[in-house]
Amino acid sequence: MIAICIFLYDQYKANQEERENLKTLQIQASYNESSLKNQQEFEKQIQQNQNKFDSLTHSNQLNFEEKSQKNQANYERATIDGQKTQLEFEQAKLEQLLLPMIRDSSADVISKEFLLQSLMQSKVVNKSIAFELGKNFFRGGLPLNHAKNLFANLLPEGIQSFSDRGLELSYELKESMPSPFTVYNPVNGIEDFDSKKMEYQVKELRLLRSIIIENLNLFDNCKCEAINDYSIIPKYLTGLSILVQAKDKNEAIKISHSKSIAISIIGYLNRGRIDANDNEAINFIEEEIKKNACSYYQERLVNQIISIINSYKATAFSDILCKIATGDIYNLSVCKHNDIENVMSDYFWIRFKAGDALRQTGMNDKSNKTAISYLNKFYHDIQSTDSIGMDKLSIKYEAAKIVRLLVFSVKLYGSNDGKRILDLIAKIDENKMRYFPFLKDDIKFN
Repeated sequence: MIAICIFLYDQYKANQEERENLKTLQIQASYNESSLKNQQEFEKQIQQNQNKFDSLTHSNQLNFEEKSQKNQANYERATIDGQKTQLEFEQAKLEQLLLPMIRDSSADVISKEFLLQSLMQSKVVNKSIAFELGKNFFRGGLPLNHAKNLFANLLPEGIQSFSDRGLELSYELKESMPSPFTVYNPVNGIEDFDSKKMEYQVKELRLLRSIIIENLNLFDNCKCEAINDYSIIPKYLTGLSILVQAKDKNEAIKISHSKSIAISIIGYLNRGRIDANDNEAINFIEEEIKKNACSYYQERLVNQIISIINSYKATAFSDILCKIATGDIYNLSVCKHNDIENVMSDYFWIRFKAGDALRQTGMNDKSNKTAISYLNKFYHDIQSTDSIGMDKLSIKYEAAKIVRLLVFSVKLYGSNDGKRILDLIAKIDENKMRYFPFLKDDIKFN
């Protein structure tokens, strides 16, 4: 029994030691785990602190670099401003010293031209002033080759001055010749001006024209707004059209291939002036008119194109004039509501101007058919409208103001289809015709 008790006690003692050993191992494992966790937390904290430090260092470095760049930029601007001020001061001194010599009427004109060229290169004189001075030199006897060299150096940026002068010359010549356009293509070699005093204007027109034609390549890569910005082109297009006139079809094609928008438009208008069957020119001009029909600036461009076609008396474009008048290619139905409000006030007058230009330019078969189609529609609208609706119809057709212009052109052209539709309109009931004053008289007596 005592042996059994001793055995059991030894067994208990061994189990207790085993439990204590296990507990010790658990405590050691827990301690190790806690130590590892603390180590990881410590390393994480160190990494975070390092990241913050790196970020702050990088930010400070960027701020330092940015401030350095700003200081450098300010320094460079100050240097440039100082140089500019110095240049302006020197230019002012040159202008004060040399401009009186240029304006001296008793000085040799060739010497003044060389002096002006120097001032242009030094940018003491801008190109607008240089153009005016050059014009006076030319009239004062500057030889042609010197004048060409002087004016050519004003291109391409000085094209505005060329355009303005073209317009001025057209007004100066207006009373002395049927049209300033006749001086460019004297087929018989005879000049078409009455007064000796117009000689300089004619020479100047030819000079400026030849300079532009001979330097067309200068406009290909030019960013001049006057000839490439649709919002500004209308201001200069008419003046350029007076100067840039082709002497033949080949020259017109060359002008039309210019990469400048304005020069190209004038080239295609010249092609139509020279060749009434140039379909490429006709299609190009029609597409230009269709572009952005709702734009205020495009409206001004269309206005100028109509004037130029009328000046050229280019029947090649008579169908375009007719389509503008009838609203076929200049139609507000493609406009958004806000756009309509912007252009509506002038819309009718552009159509009216086109109809009047058609009357002066003359018709061809295509425009005659377009006009007859419009008159047919007008006739059938009246016939299908009762007395109650006649007020609205009169407003729709603007009391037949454009219809009357087309009646004149169709009657003058004299086709059988034209006579037929005019006879039908003339026979409309008087109660309906009273809404369109003078229309019946136009058909009978024009």
